Amino acid sequence: MKSSANGLQQQGSNDSRHSSENMAAKGFTILEVLFVLAIAGIIMLIVFEAIPSLTRALRNSQRKHDVTIVLDAISSFELKDSDNFPQNCGGLSPACNTAYSTTSPDPYPNDYFMQFAQSSLSYYAYNATNPDPITLVADYPQNNSGSSPAPNTNPQQVQIYDYEKCDPSGHGISTSKGADYNSIVALYALEDGSGSATGTPQCQEL
Repeated sequence: MKSSANGLQQQGSNDSRHSSENMAAKGFTILEVLFVLAIAGIIMLIVFEAIPSLTRALRNSQRKHDVTIVLDAISSFELKDSDNFPQNCGGLSPACNTAYSTTSPDPYPNDYFMQFAQSSLSYYAYNATNPDPITLVADYPQNNSGSSPAPNTNPQQVQIYDYEKCDPSGHGISTSKGADYNSIVALYALEDGSGSATGTPQCQEL
């Protein structure tokens, strides 16, 4: 009896081993392979969709950081220059990252206000593809009849105005109402993911 039982146990063990070997020999079925490939495809699609969004968020974060640096540079300049707002630069004027000529009509001393902050910029820094990333405008009320500048939709450039405050009634809008000589704003734009050359207007006060 004992021998018979041992024989049955050994046979069961052999059958189990053969069954496992047969399953291993079969490998994955076509449906299993297709299922794994589908999952891998979905994961790759999610990753490829996320990369542009992450890089766009990084560029927008750099823009916000740079705007703060530019405003701080203006504040530092005013402290050293009797509260004078730096001379206009950018656009049709000399670029803000170049020194000013002392023979200009109304030169301020040391008007190169970005000289110590230039190296800290990561997005609005001067380069060959964006040689004029910063525009500085002395926006005196008597010069613009009380009107305010249009919102900036260009993600490649930041515009700085004095005598302006951010208007809470609109996104990226400034107003001269209630503003004074110490009121300074930065108008810039963030990429919105639409693929358009224009962005979402932003306004930040000094």
